[in-house]
Amino acid sequence: MQQDMDTPEDYLYLQSCHRRKSIPTLDQCRRILFENGVGEQVIEHCSMVTVIAMEMASRLNKAGAELDMDLILTGALMHDVAYGKPDHAQAGARLLESRGYPLLAEVVSVHTDIEVSESHPLTESEIVFLAGKMIKGRHIVSVKDRFAVELEKYKNNPQASTAVVKRWKQAERIMLKIEKITGGPVESVPVSDFHL
Repeated sequence: MQQDMDTPEDYLYLQSCHRRKSIPTLDQCRRILFENGVGEQVIEHCSMVTVIAMEMASRLNKAGAELDMDLILTGALMHDVAYGKPDHAQAGARLLESRGYPLLAEVVSVHTDIEVSESHPLTESEIVFLAGKMIKGRHIVSVKDRFAVELEKYKNNPQASTAVVKRWKQAERIMLKIEKITGGPVESVPVSDFHL
């Protein structure tokens, strides 16, 4: 079926349709996870990250942010699609890019390390990054506690400690951006029963 682009609204509609095609459905996500042998524990972790990310995004959108909920949903669910492989964030991004999901690949590629600009609007990638830092395994943890444990773990490894501190600072920048939008602390986001 062809669609005309006679008006600006037509153009926006077609852009939206194209964007939707570059984000997989939940069934497609499940199939990709299965095909890549992602274990049950990793899937449970990703599901928990998804719950946190969706709650944050919902709260943010109610406060006026215009975040793409589908991209956050799939980004959180698929962020560890290549877990266990070397440089799993980039490996996962390459896999998703090869499947025709460049927007999702971008989110997955920065879920372990991200550069946050306080002068730019909040992004879906930032939400997924932060949500990932609020879950340890299958448990909700504070960002402070999560990074304190990691700093203790790597206290004798200066290079790893530096990387942990950098990630912590990026998480704090994201939290500040969220708090400016919502007017409340990030870690007070209520968590509902969200099932995939």
